[in-house]
Amino acid sequence: MESFENTDKPEVKPVDKVDGNTDKVDVAELEKKNNPGEVCEVDSREYVDSKSINPSRDTEDPHFYDGGKSSQEDYAALAENIPEVKERLAAGESIENLCADEKLGDCANAYFKEDKMMTVRDNGDGSYQLIDDGNHRLKAAQDKGYEVPVKFEGE
Repeated sequence: MESFENTDKPEVKPVDKVDGNTDKVDVAELEKKNNPGEVCEVDSREYVDSKSINPSRDTEDPHFYDGGKSSQEDYAALAENIPEVKERLAAGESIENLCADEKLGDCANAYFKEDKMMTVRDNGDGSYQLIDDGNHRLKAAQDKGYEVPVKFEGE
């Protein structure tokens, strides 16, 4: 995560919600979080198109979801919240708050939390290879066409 010193007062901007509604940012809440002179975290996650990541397992295998705790529908529901979590992180909300959120917490934990983020290797041709865990989460994100946050091998 990059750090910066915030010397400006936050401005009120509309934040587009996934469902199309628009809410105003609560300036008082932002000022509490981002007091002038206070060092605060900036979301520096790297995002890649999920379709450019090659899974480490055959996701087309008819038994891909067999034996797991979660179904294909569970993973699809988890992935559905990726755009909203990404948007709220970009607006300055902390990963801790999002992980505690009743609606978004599971998605924030599974896709965005540093220790759970998918690790990939850059193939040097615009594609990536998934390393280790994340095949089910990757497949769900690919089915939706979403970008996903990743860690690169060796980071």
